[in-house]
Amino acid sequence: MENRTMYRNRSVVVSKPRNHICDACKRKVGDEIKRTNRHHWKYAYTYKTVKANPELALENTSEYCFHCHQIADAIKKLTDVNDVSTIIRVLKTAPSNIQNSFREIIGAMRRNE
Repeated sequence: MENRTMYRNRSVVVSKPRNHICDACKRKVGDEIKRTNRHHWKYAYTYKTVKANPELALENTSEYCFHCHQIADAIKKLTDVNDVSTIIRVLKTAPSNIQNSFREIIGAMRRNE
């Protein structure tokens, strides 16, 4: 069976198969989840470069279940913003429960440093 991954919305054949375990929550395909997908934290190459050397498509990736992948997408979106003050301005307009959730996340991150 071919090991395929997506890179810049195009399919690429790679040698390394997925391990079918979510890197974040550690749930396994077949036991608790249906599948995992690779999440690209950064697209460092053009598709043309990856097509010539498919293993490059595996750089900067994590393997996640659907739920954790959605969270990774949201984190990536937040970190793609060049101006942190924009995030703060938007967050200040969010309901207080959302603001409190962000405070809890930041507090937990600080405690784990």
